[in-house]
Amino acid sequence: MSTETDNPLGPRARHILDKQGRIRTVARRLFTERGYAGTTIDQIAKEADVAKGTVFI
Repeated sequence: MSTETDNPLGPRARHILDKQGRIRTVARRLFTERGYAGTTIDQIAKEADVAKGTVFI
């Protein structure tokens, strides 16, 4: 049985961490495939399914 102490993060915090993880994963892959100079914030945001401004947070 799960208790609140098992996962102290609330739904909002988990959602934020999920977005950050997707951004990092996509960015690493694109940097590897296209190089740093060949990767745009727009590409990262689109593939991570987040708003462009979210990438900067």
